[in-house]
Amino acid sequence: MNEAVDVLLRFIEQRYSQRRHHEDQRATITGVIFVIAAAIQGALAQMGFNKNALTLTFTLIILGIFGVIASAKLSQKCSWHDHMLARLFQQLDGLVPELQVQDTYKLTRKDYEKHHKLLLKIHAHDIWAAVNLLIALLGIVYTIVIIFK
Repeated sequence: MNEAVDVLLRFIEQRYSQRRHHEDQRATITGVIFVIAAAIQGALAQMGFNKNALTLTFTLIILGIFGVIASAKLSQKCSWHDHMLARLFQQLDGLVPELQVQDTYKLTRKDYEKHHKLLLKIHAHDIWAAVNLLIALLGIVYTIVIIFK
């Protein structure tokens, strides 16, 4: 039984590591998109809002859409790891009931929800998506300004 617990703990560690990796990827992708968007805005300021700048505004739109999609995909992967972790903790509880992993989780979750009611309605993946969506919307607004100028 001790060997089974060791295997489960290694699986749990791997899932946490992979989840963290996906969160880091999401932050990195959004950071790179943000830097590129800032550079594009700087170029737009230099060029002015004329027809030649449409390439830059379309690039902003594409970057923002890519960021939303990448963020959603990475969020989906994190969710998969969360579900897998829940199952692994159930197995751990079955092997070593005195740990009371599930009970501890439920009590902690209840206490956490009591203290963070408002923030629980806002998910991290929504914030990541919103940042990228704003970049796409900025590109759309710039495009409209150029076309109707």
